[in-house]
Amino acid sequence: MKRPTSRGFTLVELLVVIAIIGVLIALLLPAVQAAREAARRMQCGSNLRQLSLGLLGYHDVHKRFPPGGMSCNNLSWRCFILPHIEQSAIYDQMKAYRTFDRGECRSGTNNEGTHRANLFAIHRISLFLCPSSDEVGTKSSFNLTDGRKAYCSHYFGVAGPLGYNPVTDQDYTSAFTTQLPYGGYALDGVLGMNSETRIRDITDGTSRTLMLGEMKNGDRNSWTAGAMITGTNDPLSNNGSGTKAQAAMKNVRWAINSPWWDEFGGSDIDNEFAFGSYHPDGAQFALADGAVIFLQESMDMVLYKALSSARGGETTPEPL
Repeated sequence: MKRPTSRGFTLVELLVVIAIIGVLIALLLPAVQAAREAARRMQCGSNLRQLSLGLLGYHDVHKRFPPGGMSCNNLSWRCFILPHIEQSAIYDQMKAYRTFDRGECRSGTNNEGTHRANLFAIHRISLFLCPSSDEVGTKSSFNLTDGRKAYCSHYFGVAGPLGYNPVTDQDYTSAFTTQLPYGGYALDGVLGMNSETRIRDITDGTSRTLMLGEMKNGDRNSWTAGAMITGTNDPLSNNGSGTKAQAAMKNVRWAINSPWWDEFGGSDIDNEFAFGSYHPDGAQFALADGAVIFLQESMDMVLYKALSSARGGETTPEPL
């Protein structure tokens, strides 16, 4: 009796099978990536939601929102809401070091600052970071003297719009926008320089006013940094000279995801860097009532600026 012989794959058949597997992987990979990005975007929205609730919790206690950035100690709104986002341990340490009295974020060769503001920025707080961005480090000027690096945040306060308001037939309220090298200050938003906005001040409606937005690389400033001030601690009443950069809040002048280096020819207009994200087609924002929305990068600029204003008098639909 003859033993039956088994027939294996020919080289052509093997190549066909490999090609089919390759096609299936190529079809599956985008779906996997899309699912991962959807999860990251959901987590990012959750971060914004928790931060907005932290701001509202601060308002409940102090009857006002914290300043977007405070010139007297250079700290950001993020520092003030730490007890309201389950980070009381870091907040208590900052209080013990008197960081809130005078907590410069950068101070010459001692980059820990006078009262160690940057010493706390070496703590990575996941709530401050968008999972779609892997740019979590800061400029070298924020490093500690022993070489330790600080972390940034991808969520910034909306200082307000710059430009023409069609309702009032005047420009939105601002200061030193043509004098300061960093772009001056928008003053019609919720979180501005030395701001003390109350909910009742948001006359356009909390459900129609942006409070927080995403920035792709966190502007590479530490999450403790709220303002970079030289010359005076009262930047809104001086002559507009010196270095006055908004490190934790931005003016709304350009469209979402605008490449600022093209708009300004490479100029370092920090205060006007556009909000944006690594999510496809736009970025997420938190409204002053705590709701989180996604805004398309192609949205109408008049509407975008109207939503960025807390008291511009514009009539806009709820962006939900």
